[in-house]
Order: sequence, then C-alpha cells, then structure tokens
Amino acid sequence: MESDKRLLFNNRLDASVAGIFLVLVALIVAISVREWILLLARKRLATLRESEPVWLPDYALAEGKPLRLFGLIALAFALAKELSGEAALDRAQQSAAACACGAPDHPRIHLLEAEGSPAPPTREQLYVETLEERYRGINRCC
Repeated sequence: MESDKRLLFNNRLDASVAGIFLVLVALIVAISVREWILLLARKRLATLRESEPVWLPDYALAEGKPLRLFGLIALAFALAKELSGEAALDRAQQSAAACACGAPDHPRIHLLEAEGSPAPPTREQLYVETLEERYRGINRCC
C-alpha cells in the first residue's frame, strides 16, 4: 500500500513536470510562429542590431604578455624532449615500472616458464626498444 501511494505520487509529479515543460515549449513555438507571420506579412520590420563591442583595457592586455614568453619556452622544451625521443623513453620506463606482473603482492602463475620472475628491463634495453620502434618501417598516424 505504501509503495503504491509513493508510486502514484511519483507518476503525478512526473506528469505535472512534463506538462509544464510541454506548455513552455508550446508557448515558445507559438511566439516564434507569431513573429514569423508578422515578418512575412511585413507588419514588422526585420531590424538587425548588434551591441557595441567592449574592448579590454590596456592594463589587462599588458598583464598576460610576460607569461606568454615563459609558456613559449616551456613548450619549446617539451617539443625538444618529444623530438629527441626522451619522452618516448620516459613513457616506456613508466609503463615498465607500472607493470603489475612484478609486484610482490601480485599472485603469479607460471605454467610454461621456469620458476623465477623476469627482471624489469633496464634503461638501456628500453632505449634500444624505443629506437627500434621509432625507426622500424613507416610511421603513419592513421
């Protein structure tokens, strides 16, 4: 009984909210149709207006200029790191360190290999792998 009353109240509330939205949409459509009829019947002129532009004051423009230079320098360093291959090496190191296989609390099941955990790759091995990956074949983005 209690759940039926709650369900009935919920349904009535949903219906009333949907009805209010339906009335508002119908009102907007009616006003738009009225305006179009007035414009097409030439009872109202189609006047286009734009507000005047509001320009920033000079002091607001001067505040952002020094930061632009520092941002450009940081972007240049990041681009140099990406082009030199250091960023790919760092990503390879992070993914090798984040591997859950080497975690001591992770349960390991060795079915076909010897008992013993594989050692994580060294920085030199990761460097060679990233270089081989970088220069092997044609790199296409798509």
